[in-house]
Amino acid sequence: MRSRWRTAFCVKCNKEQPLIHNPSKGPKFACAVCKDPVRLPNARGAKPTKSKHTGAMFPSIEESKREPDLLALERGGAISDLRMQAWRDRPTTIYRLDVWSDKAVLALVYEVNRTIVFLHALSPPNPALVMADALTLRVQDLNRAKHHVTTYTPDMEYREPAGGELVVEDVKTGSGRKGAGEATFVMKKRLMLACHGIHVRAVYGSGKRIFGKRQG
Repeated sequence: MRSRWRTAFCVKCNKEQPLIHNPSKGPKFACAVCKDPVRLPNARGAKPTKSKHTGAMFPSIEESKREPDLLALERGGAISDLRMQAWRDRPTTIYRLDVWSDKAVLALVYEVNRTIVFLHALSPPNPALVMADALTLRVQDLNRAKHHVTTYTPDMEYREPAGGELVVEDVKTGSGRKGAGEATFVMKKRLMLACHGIHVRAVYGSGKRIFGKRQG
């Protein structure tokens, strides 16, 4: 099948290069000059970019531009424990996003409320053991009703000095009109808040869409 891309950004050459079919395993296309495998830009036009400060390879220009800003803040003491997904020595955390069955949660809440009423009404402590066993069974049911939805790896994360609050950032390509409406990002953003109590900050780039040259 003929590709719609004639050129793409080559990491090794560090510039736009013509493409050829890659005969080896991995990406389908390779650079026609250095024969290095090349990954095509995604639907948002993100182009892999090598950092001039740390040498890390970022999946987009916007992320590489965000790096020096955060590095300057870290050196100035404004933030601490800076981590980035593109850094191999200090990668960001991989968060598990799990949900529980509503039926199991409601059953546990009902059992807890019934136990509270029961313990307040009785003065001898012995009957409390019966209710503790019932709660244990409900907790086991709740653990069995736990479902893994997906995982989320932020682009950047760091801690602010005031209280050491954890800040998680997701750098979006574009001006934000389309990026904020991405269904996957919106879902993971809500799950991060529900599962871990962390609000993901969306950082938008300049809005300039970067594409290779298409055929035709």
